Amino acid sequence: MAVAFDAVGPSSAGQSAATPTSVTWSHICSGSNRVLLVAVAVGDSTNDATKTISGVTYAGTAMTSLGVRHANDSNVGYLQVFGLINPASGTNSVVVTFASAPTSAECGSLSFTGADQTSGWNTPVTAVGNTTLATAALAASTTGNMIAFFTVGGSGFFASPTSPATGRWVANFAGSSAGGNGAGATLSSTGSAITGSWGLGADFWAELIVEVKAATGSAFTVTPTDTMGLSDGGTAYDYGEFDV
Repeated sequence: MAVAFDAVGPSSAGQSAATPTSVTWSHICSGSNRVLLVAVAVGDSTNDATKTISGVTYAGTAMTSLGVRHANDSNVGYLQVFGLINPASGTNSVVVTFASAPTSAECGSLSFTGADQTSGWNTPVTAVGNTTLATAALAASTTGNMIAFFTVGGSGFFASPTSPATGRWVANFAGSSAGGNGAGATLSSTGSAITGSWGLGADFWAELIVEVKAATGSAFTVTPTDTMGLSDGGTAYDYGEFDV
């Protein structure tokens, strides 16, 4: 089974807000073996030490923080990504709550089907810089998995990421906070090293890349039991475990 992209929330423009204490949007999850990822790009023109995210929920269920990285390892903007295994299906609200209002926030959510329902994803990889190309890389990946990468930056992102990635949302909102712009993209695993890149104007940036793990096949066995009184002396079978 391979992981498939399901939906972006709330749209390809993401969800942006100035000086928010919370940000809310709708996301529609469908299909089976679901995983949901939420990225929050946070900008602050002074010092983001107190502008932390108190929590993120989907349909009222708390999501798990997968990692946080500050743009160019500074203290004026950062990216944080959250994950949830088996999110509720249908249309539900994503709610991001801040301990103290930052200068800006740019958010987006991506859902997937065919994903592992035990661990969901591998350990994320992060990278930072102060260049015109935000890039993070996985040394290796597994065929059938899906790669999601999210980026925060002080300058606006190009409309699309570097091929072969597919851009899912771009929110170019503010340019003076080292975190006033955010973006999210996906690409299928090739079974080898993976690089996720997004061009932007030269400025501080941070990127976080997540490999969503594919669900394993279900299994049952076929084992002979007894004739169960069959008139022809044939053998009846119990159906238990075999890979499909």
